[in-house]
Amino acid sequence: MTIQSQKYIVYGDASKHIINAFKVDDFEDYTNIDNDFPFVLRHKSGIKYDILGRGINGTVLEKPKFAYVAVWSAWKDFYKNFTFFD
Repeated sequence: MTIQSQKYIVYGDASKHIINAFKVDDFEDYTNIDNDFPFVLRHKSGIKYDILGRGINGTVLEKPKFAYVAVWSAWKDFYKNFTFFD
């Protein structure tokens, strides 16, 4: 996803009830990791990143500065009488 010219990878897993977003320079540099939780992304250099964006080499992926990353049901925590329309 691209927001205001910034690229973000949004990772979510409904069975684990988690979602997070990470700012990246190039989408092509990352692939999803399916069976190595808590690691969810791998950089083309081989660095694996966990669900919090922490790399195995000590680097940390940047999070969106002004965003609320959540599943649809969490919006009810912020807004009274909030309803999604189908």
